[in-house]
Amino acid sequence: MSSLKQLKHRALKQGKVRREYEALAQEFELIHKLLSLRSKAGLTQAQLAARMGTQKSNISRLERGKSNPSLKTLSNYAKACGYEVSALLNQPALPSTHPQAGATPDVRTVRNLLHYTQEEFAMALGESTHTLQHWEQGHCQPEGAAKSLLIVAAHSPEVVRSALQEAKNPNP
Repeated sequence: MSSLKQLKHRALKQGKVRREYEALAQEFELIHKLLSLRSKAGLTQAQLAARMGTQKSNISRLERGKSNPSLKTLSNYAKACGYEVSALLNQPALPSTHPQAGATPDVRTVRNLLHYTQEEFAMALGESTHTLQHWEQGHCQPEGAAKSLLIVAAHSPEVVRSALQEAKNPNP
């Protein structure tokens, strides 16, 4: 029996099949990007649906190419994963945490990039969970050291995650 690669190669030699495949290429690429963003964010379909205020079945249909999403839906999907919609539109995938100079990055997005729960992130910042929730909901903004850490984390989440882990578990 032929491998899937060989079967695809033979099928694409047929003009009609190749034209249909090429016509669907952008759709396949979008589906791949959707799945990649969700995977990078470490989210399940259910978690993503909750963030977007929709049902898991809608996320499933979107990721299987069984719906025609609006730009707003794609933007909401990207933002729920911590990215700008440009990540889905053949542009470099930039995390939405990159603020303008002096602006505070989105706290929830930074927390998700660091793979922390609200409780863990609040503890790492030396703040209460209640304060962190207010920041994430936009009721107030972090200041001082917390804001500085968020700005650094938005640009270098791996470095901050490593530093916070080291501070939590110092070597003797």
